[in-house]
Amino acid sequence: MKRQFLGVAGAALLAVLGGLSVSAEAGSMRVTVPFSFQVLDRSLPRGDYSVETEQARIQIRGVTSGALAVGNPLEKSGNTPKLVFHRYGSEYILSEVWTGSTGRKLMPSRREKELTARVASFETVVIPLS
Repeated sequence: MKRQFLGVAGAALLAVLGGLSVSAEAGSMRVTVPFSFQVLDRSLPRGDYSVETEQARIQIRGVTSGALAVGNPLEKSGNTPKLVFHRYGSEYILSEVWTGSTGRKLMPSRREKELTARVASFETVVIPLS
């Protein structure tokens, strides 16, 4: 019985510590995007945005518009918060949101799939978050 209690207590401690590491990467940052862009199937104008992440959820809010997306987790070394866009000609599509050493990759939108089918390549554009 005592061993079961220790096992449950250890699992609870791991869950709490795991939650702390997630919340350290979560937060709200600011960015000025100098071009209009798409988040999934939503078009957003150029301007100032706050970017908030919590687990897989990504929320981008501007003065007059915003978008909500879910991203798959990514991990790499480095601690540079940034937005990563794919540029197809004059169209920019948000691809990744990095809050430090972890990031979230957005699923390709319908529009990005259309562009990928027509255009052989895209340019990657990175904007740092503050």
